[in-house]
Amino acid sequence: GAARDVVRLSQQARREAGLAGSDRVAVTVAADDALAGQFRAHEPMIRAETLAESVDVDPAGPRDAEIEGATVGARVVLASHP
Repeated sequence: GAARDVVRLSQQARREAGLAGSDRVAVTVAADDALAGQFRAHEPMIRAETLAESVDVDPAGPRDAEIEGATVGARVVLASHP
């Protein structure tokens, strides 16, 4: 479903950013409220599949893909460690 699509988009964004598959990352998903709720409900799975330290939703973020008829986007950056 939608959560799997976010994982796919996040992995694609990881590759485009030149990050290694083993890097811990922070994922930001651009989505409307309806999809954002689905992503939050599946956050543990998304975090596990993407090695994300965090998964955030930014309704105003850039969008370049489609999930369930809605335009969405995913950004991935290397997670910062204190």
